[in-house]
Amino acid sequence: PDAPPALTAAARHAALLDSLGRAAEADAIYAAALERSIAADGTKPASLTTRAIAATYGRFLDRQGRSADAANVRGRLALKAPVVGPPK
Repeated sequence: PDAPPALTAAARHAALLDSLGRAAEADAIYAAALERSIAADGTKPASLTTRAIAATYGRFLDRQGRSADAANVRGRLALKAPVVGPPK
């Protein structure tokens, strides 16, 4: 159940729930998928799956107005915040 395809499917399910306006359910699934993916990585560096889930979850949290939570998710994996606005 914690193979990368299953974790990716969970994150996609969360995105679908978000698109249907079911943010609370999406949040719970994103959070669980991220924790499961981190656990599956063990002591190895974060996998591409883990980094992708964290980035997607971070964007979700930003859209929910939860920037501090999004920064925490990104910070756990040293991900950069997304660039917003036109390049300068």
